[in-house]
Amino acid sequence: MDVSSSTTIKPTNELVRVQGVAKQFSGVEVLKDIDFLLLEGQIHALLGGNGAGKSTLMKIIAGLLQPDGGDIVIRGEAISQFSPTMAHKLGIYLVPQEPLLFPNLSVRENILFQLPKTEEMEQKLQETLSALNCTLNLDAEANTLEVADQQIVEIMRGLIRDSKILILDEPTASLTPKETQHLFEQMRDLKAAGVGQVFISHKIPEIFEISDVVTVMRDGCIALSEPIDAVSSDQVISAIAPQCKIDKSKRETETRQYDFKLSTAFNKDDVVLSVDSLTGEGFKDITLEVKAGQILGLAGVVGAGRTELAETLCGVRTPYAGTVSFAGKISQSCLFLSDYN
Repeated sequence: MDVSSSTTIKPTNELVRVQGVAKQFSGVEVLKDIDFLLLEGQIHALLGGNGAGKSTLMKIIAGLLQPDGGDIVIRGEAISQFSPTMAHKLGIYLVPQEPLLFPNLSVRENILFQLPKTEEMEQKLQETLSALNCTLNLDAEANTLEVADQQIVEIMRGLIRDSKILILDEPTASLTPKETQHLFEQMRDLKAAGVGQVFISHKIPEIFEISDVVTVMRDGCIALSEPIDAVSSDQVISAIAPQCKIDKSKRETETRQYDFKLSTAFNKDDVVLSVDSLTGEGFKDITLEVKAGQILGLAGVVGAGRTELAETLCGVRTPYAGTVSFAGKISQSCLFLSDYN
């Protein structure tokens, strides 16, 4: 693959075509007659709640799982028995949510791991870095890199192996806004070089910023698949959780009903914050309570939904369902605590 071209390739060539793919685990259908298409020079966003089937579909495309039925065509070649080795040979590389680097090896050693240490390979590495406007220090140890740069090293691993298809599994889950923009710059450069990218995320604003096409999975099926400029964020949310229809006018009226100060005095053991069956981007069915003078910790691995839950409680995100009450004031389905004085 020549990533040095600065000309954007029009997304007309098919890189991945999945038709009628099905998959079961212990008799439970996790994928049901799935169709999915990734084109050259395209960023294809993939969304869905936990258990929707996103990871299973991507593992099938990456050769990690075998489908029970359906057809997979990679760069025009129909695949019958797939494996990770074959996927790599066909130019498919899955970038995991948490970079899997060797911390005590250099950036160069991580990128070129198991590849021949030749002048030609070193030249190819330098050309790839230059084409992507990447300024990584190849001699630095991997454990000194910021998370965003670790993601770039993972992407470089794929590109140096001539990958034309990159699967990015929630790459922004642990990134700051600045790091996310840095990653997006690299993704745009890859797009201009004709690389097809599947971008898995729970962050809807990012989907609209970076993607060309959005596909939403729900209960093992495709609930929505459209060009990004043909849908709204409300349509995407409804596809993820159709039972949650947000009436914005009702929400605004409801919010104005509560007029109290955060300086309200509380007695010990008073429940200050109560969350009941709250569902939103990256989390579902959360129930908890916080008492006056209590510190409640939220723990979990990267991507577990901690940040999304906290941002929803602060009004940065809109929940899909559930109730939240502050000092006994209850709001049905949507509450913006930041609206309170």
